[in-house]
Amino acid sequence: MLEAYFDYRSPFPYLAIGRVAELAQRHGIRVEWLPIRLPALESYGERPMGHNFAKRNAYVGIDLQRWARRVGLEVRTPPALLRRLESPPARQTVLGRDHPLDTELALRGAVVARRIGCFDAYHRSLSRALWTDGEDVTQDEVVARAFERAGADGGEALLEAKSDGAGNELARLTREADERGVFGVPTFFVGEQMFWGQDRLDFVDEALAGRQSA
Repeated sequence: MLEAYFDYRSPFPYLAIGRVAELAQRHGIRVEWLPIRLPALESYGERPMGHNFAKRNAYVGIDLQRWARRVGLEVRTPPALLRRLESPPARQTVLGRDHPLDTELALRGAVVARRIGCFDAYHRSLSRALWTDGEDVTQDEVVARAFERAGADGGEALLEAKSDGAGNELARLTREADERGVFGVPTFFVGEQMFWGQDRLDFVDEALAGRQSA
């Protein structure tokens, strides 16, 4: 099994979707995509965010587009994030806990999609809605539409996403990720081996091959 922790706040899990599916097919394994609240991670929440550093942030944007072209995706900065970046808060240093994108409803939706068996289609649809189409994933209709595109009842799934049960499960997965040392997304686990970043999937591939030959 391959475990993959993600939060829609980052575009990099989106870039990994196709490659992860290829690895799963080639190695004959199951993939568990695990939604988490990135700002709630101990090692992320107190860390200065990248856009505090203009040169680094500019490079990350260039690198993101390089990877997007390589995997055949179009990635745009969501308008909600652009607005926040153009109007920075009074405090000079923005910490991870203050991440400007709100993905809570989308992540709760991912919890529900895992339970009702439409996760892969929901995950692709929601990721595209945010990072290609620039839709506002805090809006009920955007999340409901991702469920409908995945073949689920959007209204019923949305109600469940807003339930205490979905929120509690998201909190549990986040605590588990923190305990395992996750500090960013996407983070992959092959057994207890951890790999951070979609650009580490070659190492994930090798680890999966090693477990099969052991």
